[in-house]
Amino acid sequence: MKQVHKSFCRVCLNACALEVAVEDDRVVDVSGDPHDPLFKGYTCVKGRNQSEYLYHPERLRHSLKRMPNGLLEPIPVEQAMDEIAEKLTQVRDQAGARAIASYAGTMLFTSYTSTMPMLGALMDVIGSPMRFNTDTIDKGGKLVALSLHGDWMAPAQGFDEPQVMMLIGINPVVTFTGLPTGNPGAWLKQRMRQGMRLIVIDPRRTTVAKRADLHLRPAPGFDVDIIACFIRTILEERRHDRAFVEQNCVGVEALRRSVAPFDAETVSKRTGVRAAALIEAARLFSGSGRGYVMAGTGPHMAGQGTLTEYLVLVLQTLCGYWLREGERVAAIPSLLPTPDYKAQPTGPDSDWCFGQFVGHRGLRETRAGPPIIELPAEMLRDDEHRVRALVCVGGNPVAALPDTARTIQALDSLELFVQVDPWMSRSARRADYVIAPTLPLEAAASTQAMDQLTGWTGYGLGSPYANYTAAVARPPADSDVIDDWKFLHGVAVRMGFDGQLRGRDGRTHRIDPQCSTEEFIEVRTRGARVDLGLVRKHNGGSMFPDDGIRVAARDVNCEARFDFANADMVHDLEVHANDGPPAESADPGFEFRLVCRRHMQVYNSSCHFPGTLRKKQYNPAYMNPTDLEHHGLQSGDHIKICSAHGEVRAVVEADADVARGLVSMMFGFGTDDTGTSGVGTDPNPLIRWDAVHDPYTGQPRMSNVPVNVQPWSPVST
Repeated sequence: MKQVHKSFCRVCLNACALEVAVEDDRVVDVSGDPHDPLFKGYTCVKGRNQSEYLYHPERLRHSLKRMPNGLLEPIPVEQAMDEIAEKLTQVRDQAGARAIASYAGTMLFTSYTSTMPMLGALMDVIGSPMRFNTDTIDKGGKLVALSLHGDWMAPAQGFDEPQVMMLIGINPVVTFTGLPTGNPGAWLKQRMRQGMRLIVIDPRRTTVAKRADLHLRPAPGFDVDIIACFIRTILEERRHDRAFVEQNCVGVEALRRSVAPFDAETVSKRTGVRAAALIEAARLFSGSGRGYVMAGTGPHMAGQGTLTEYLVLVLQTLCGYWLREGERVAAIPSLLPTPDYKAQPTGPDSDWCFGQFVGHRGLRETRAGPPIIELPAEMLRDDEHRVRALVCVGGNPVAALPDTARTIQALDSLELFVQVDPWMSRSARRADYVIAPTLPLEAAASTQAMDQLTGWTGYGLGSPYANYTAAVARPPADSDVIDDWKFLHGVAVRMGFDGQLRGRDGRTHRIDPQCSTEEFIEVRTRGARVDLGLVRKHNGGSMFPDDGIRVAARDVNCEARFDFANADMVHDLEVHANDGPPAESADPGFEFRLVCRRHMQVYNSSCHFPGTLRKKQYNPAYMNPTDLEHHGLQSGDHIKICSAHGEVRAVVEADADVARGLVSMMFGFGTDDTGTSGVGTDPNPLIRWDAVHDPYTGQPRMSNVPVNVQPWSPVST
């Protein structure tokens, strides 16, 4: 008999509400929940195809161990935990705690509220500070910029009825960031019908750019110039919120001097954007009353993420686009304690470098974590401080990190590599142990992770929504899979973890080995604004409003101020004014620039299945039709893409929305560099890890990479 269960998707951070049809203990259909008040039936192709993930013949149903002959063979997960704990203990005892590192990838979001605290507990019991995550190759500059500029103790005006929105190098209709959680296209359409104006800055004519009131299409790599030009125009024309700035900011005159070189005519010559359009965008953004600005992966991957984000914060603060005293907070976290909202800044951190980690280039740990691009270097060190063991959860470093050959060399040098992975991914193929986890529909979860994001500009919920799901599917009958957090807990206990975790309610709770995932989630939500039991009773997503939660007055003795003139940022902006973007962006001898993009059908290196990819099972290299014609190419042809660092083969496809001179590809998609395997080309071999990079997060330039393109025939080789 068919039964329909309420659940929600955990493929990405949008967490769409689902209805899951189960018949004879097998998921037979997954669709959007039409009764959900936030999503109203919306979900993407990745969410609707989860039955394919559950029963795919290549899904790992048993954990694996590498045997002396080099082959991976099945091993009971309890035995794997015994052996892994013993080997980690040996590494720690012989080489010290720093010799063990963890890697938390983007797929960890599927079980964030349970897995992250247990990964932290494992590293605590080991005593290692080497805790890496993929923020520092995505948008880590956001966190560093907050440290340098300061934060506001209430949300931005973001999703709270904005009258203007500026999106820089981001396509929220595909990425599900930049617009509130839910149906991004429907929300955008509704807001624009109500008069919101949309400004998009992107070299590509993306899905969201096609809806914009004003779309600026600069040459890639010039986001700093454009934002600085906006700031200069707003200050020069006195369009900023002078009362707000006077009360809450310092460094205005230093900022004015710093942006002086970025007049509209100069920036127009650099970027290819008309000077009049630059001024129009600055005036439109600053004269709208309520709004927000959001920068995406594109600017970060161009190598100057921190400086870009710092200027983005300055731009938003200049316009006073933060919730004020007495205003209602619409997007209140439900499964977390209610924040203490106040109409005041926190001020910048005096020590934005935490100092727990120092890489060989002097890069340090920040609020975004240690620079993950340094992890392979730490594995390849030729001294007593070398990382000898790695525990990777929710990630695929071979696919994610630039300079693929170096990453593989580093992983192969480890004494112990543990990969938690439902698939034999490129990273799993190199592991000593591959732990087979449950998939999302097989595990309980809550939307607490969405609450974690809420309040950041451009992230999370725009309304007081919460959802909870029990496990709605059973693991395959012949399987020995385990929830991610239970594996980490099992290893930690074997290494001496006493089971004590500090909860959101400020209390310490014991998590014993018999604890179920449902019980663990209940512990993690104690002290929340909304009791988890109430959320469960609704059997699906629901709204939990509280009109009484408003922004409190500023503390009488508050002396904190936003900093418009951070010394590092002022210096970097001065260098940029004189030299332009990082030197290699003007490499002679390269005709094209490789720029990043996202696809709705995949999530980084995940969801590469026929049901999601449909007819296009590869990672196309999109180019402007005129460029194709000039090079004697047409859609479907094979090409060779060459950079100063390496070369890959790919299948080219015409796209009039890509500007001339660009090659647009998705990163993290693909398993080889030949373009012939049927699963896509990985462009990471084209990218150096140590050349142009953000000096604060270490994020290498993964977009705006100089390349050449030439025809290539698979038959000829």
